[in-house]
Amino acid sequence: MVRVTQWRAGNLGALGFAVLVCVAHAESSAAQNLSPTEQKIRDYVRSHEAEQIAFLEKAVNISSGTFNLPGVRAVGRLFEPEFSALGFDSKWIALPDVVGRAGHLFAERKGTHGKRLLRCEPSSLITCPAPLLR
Repeated sequence: MVRVTQWRAGNLGALGFAVLVCVAHAESSAAQNLSPTEQKIRDYVRSHEAEQIAFLEKAVNISSGTFNLPGVRAVGRLFEPEFSALGFDSKWIALPDVVGRAGHLFAERKGTHGKRLLRCEPSSLITCPAPLLR
């Protein structure tokens, strides 16, 4: 399980450095072994870097601690169209007010080959299983 804590805009430098180190290591050790599909993915990521960083900055600048219910919902509203654009059926699952939690963004994409699960909670701690469950 990978745990990604929320970063503020001031931490983007450290985060960016960490990502660059990982990417540089991955490229140096596997650049020769990329399939054509993997090369297309790499090229897409490289060509949309500024856009991705701007989106990340927008997400982490939303005050969305666990008990900041409007902020958690705002993060859900930010990510919902992104999942939808990838072909997921996404919806917000609200929880009763008495629970004191904002709810969950649920994104589902039906397939015909194997099981896949991606669980992300738009709160101060986002949890995503890695690798995706099969």
